[in-house]
Amino acid sequence: MQSAWWEPQARAEDAEPIARELALAALWQGLENVSVSGWGDAANSVAGALHISRGDVQRHVHVREGSI
Repeated sequence: MQSAWWEPQARAEDAEPIARELALAALWQGLENVSVSGWGDAANSVAGALHISRGDVQRHVHVREGSI
């Protein structure tokens, strides 16, 4: 995932259904893992929720991010 940004009406618990959809998409595509950058105000929440649902989440640095 290159970035994740919250919409104004989003709630913290919205990270879990987003993570489930990303995990489902990864499974459908036959991916062994999901990589998440820290770019965006929702990235850490979604990465945390993905880690809970998949367990094999990697982190990467987005080019505009600098370092995690």
